[in-house]
Amino acid sequence: MKRIFKVGEMFDSCDGTKVSPFLNPLDSNEKGLPPQLLSGMSIAAGEIAPDFQSKIQLHPLVSVVTWVIEGQLQVRMKGQRDRSPYTLDLLPDQAVLAEPCTFFQLINLSASARIRVLYLVTPAYVYERNRSGVRYEDALILNETWDGLAEDGWMLPQFDDLARVARERERAIKRIMTKKLTHTAPAART
Repeated sequence: MKRIFKVGEMFDSCDGTKVSPFLNPLDSNEKGLPPQLLSGMSIAAGEIAPDFQSKIQLHPLVSVVTWVIEGQLQVRMKGQRDRSPYTLDLLPDQAVLAEPCTFFQLINLSASARIRVLYLVTPAYVYERNRSGVRYEDALILNETWDGLAEDGWMLPQFDDLARVARERERAIKRIMTKKLTHTAPAART
C-alpha cells in the first residue's frame, strides 16, 4: 500500500482526552483503509492536557497498550485479578498494558506540559457512528469514582454478559465492513 499514515486532527474523546485514530480499519470514520486490512490491531494518537485526569474507562474485549511519546504519565489501573487499584508512573518510551476488563485512568500531574501517547489496540478498536451518534464503541467510559467502583464490588451491569457484548461488537464490525465495501466497490461496467 503506497500511503503514509500520520496523526490527523485531534478530537475530544468521551473520557476527556484528545484522540486521533490514524490507523484503524474498523473505525467508521476512517475512509481510506479497507476493513479487512489490519483487523487484528489499530493505532491512535492521544493527548492528555496539563493538570488533567481522564474519566475511568474499561474495554471489555480488547487490550490497550498506552505508549508515552512525550511527557510523564500516571496510569491508575485495576485488572480482574487485582485486589485493589494501583498506580504506574511512565516516562517517554515506556508503555503500559491494559488487558480486557481492566479499569484504567490517565493522569497528567504537570501544571504546564501536555502528554502525547500512542494507543495500540488488539484486536482492532471498533468505533461505529451513525447519524444520531455513537452506535457502538469498544470502550465504556465511567462516571464512577475509584471509591464508588470499590463499594459496588467492581461490578458493572453494562458488562454482566460479555457474550452479548461480543455479539454487539461482531454486528458492528459487519455493518462497518458492509458499508466500507459498498462504498469502495468498483462501479459495474455496462
